Parts: sequence; structure tokens; C-alpha cells
Amino acid sequence: MSSGLLSIDVIFDYKLKAGKLKNRNAIRILALNRYPVTLIEEAKKLAAEFDDFKNISD
Repeated sequence: MSSGLLSIDVIFDYKLKAGKLKNRNAIRILALNRYPVTLIEEAKKLAAEFDDFKNISD
């Protein structure tokens, strides 16, 4: 390990699965790539609103 950086691997199985998503990998990838905190917080807010809407629609 050089420059004090940790190696972080993100592994995808590339399989489509039925049902509701259980994680927010895309938002985590934004954070790992040091996107602005404001963008990440907005993404989390929109994801929560989408979840709320889906729960009402189901």
C-alpha cells in the first residue's frame, strides 16, 4: 500500500434479481470516488423519496 491509500474493491455479479434493491451501490461508488458530499446527500434524499413513493404504490 502506497501513499496511505486503502485498496477498495467493488465486486458486481451482473445478475438481474427480482424484488426491491437492498443496497445503494451507486451512491457508495460516488462516495468512494470522492464526489461532492452535497451530491451524495441529494442522491440519498432522492433514493429515500423514491422508496417512499414505491411503498405507497405497492
